[in-house]
Amino acid sequence: MLRLYVKFRPYLMAGAILFLAAFNSSNALRVPMSQVPGEVYDRYLSRVEADAPAEELRREADQGSALAAYYFALRHTSYCPRDLRIKVDRNVAFDYMQKAANLSHRPRAEAVLALYHLNGWGTPPDLAKAAALAAEAKAKGQVLGYRVLGECHLRRADGLKKLPAETGLADAARARQLSEVEAEIRAALHNLELAAERGNAGALKSLAGIHDEGDLGRPRNHRLATEYFKQAALRRDERAARTLADRYEQGERVERDLKLAYAWTLVEAQLAEEKAEPRRRRDDLEKRLTVAEKLGAQDQAAQWLAQMPSADDSARARLDPDR
Repeated sequence: MLRLYVKFRPYLMAGAILFLAAFNSSNALRVPMSQVPGEVYDRYLSRVEADAPAEELRREADQGSALAAYYFALRHTSYCPRDLRIKVDRNVAFDYMQKAANLSHRPRAEAVLALYHLNGWGTPPDLAKAAALAAEAKAKGQVLGYRVLGECHLRRADGLKKLPAETGLADAARARQLSEVEAEIRAALHNLELAAERGNAGALKSLAGIHDEGDLGRPRNHRLATEYFKQAALRRDERAARTLADRYEQGERVERDLKLAYAWTLVEAQLAEEKAEPRRRRDDLEKRLTVAEKLGAQDQAAQWLAQMPSADDSARARLDPDR
């Protein structure tokens, strides 16, 4: 036995080293160990690039490249930077994102696919599939997975809240159902807050809406909701900037402040792809401000824009399969 051990010791050591290398690579690449060779090939040998020609990406994806499928899917969404966008087609985006998730179990692809199932983008809405995929992505530390899972819990809570009135349940059954609703809300808030802490703009906007309404176990708090919208806007979220501009112009949930409305409209005009509407509102607000107010608001908008990631960094980050 000892002779056999001595004879095979180099092979055992080599096997142990290969196993540790595969294990570490699995963690670093965020794929199962069985998929490490394919992932290494996709990333470092096949030279699949996000900005490759569309037909090249499609060909690589159809031949089994998960990375090409991921890029090809995102380049058919409005989320993709305009200079790389092929065209917006949710059906194509769903089909190839599903291919990417099935080929590699990459957590980002799973989280995006969960979002498609949740919102019915390119496929009929399916809350169960959305929750399952989001849970898988969350287990791998994917921030979007936390957000989508939180939104799944909110949908479940909404569905449960409608049942007692519709089915005429007995008191005991209603109490049990209310307990389930509370559990879903707690899980929703927990996941959304974790995603928000990690900078997910969608989660920040969801929490803003919850605090604006004050009907999910959180007291109504417009000041906190405004802060959540601000944090989302500072992550280059155009809709959050538009919400803040409207909020300050209308003065319904904050003190009316045309100077801040103008400042956020300036920010929105920088973030928006379609600039005609924010520019129209910008010009309208300028007529209602003094020169000093306009200059102060312009300085404030410049400070906010300086705090944000650059447009190029933000655009390229959208295509990062590991973000």
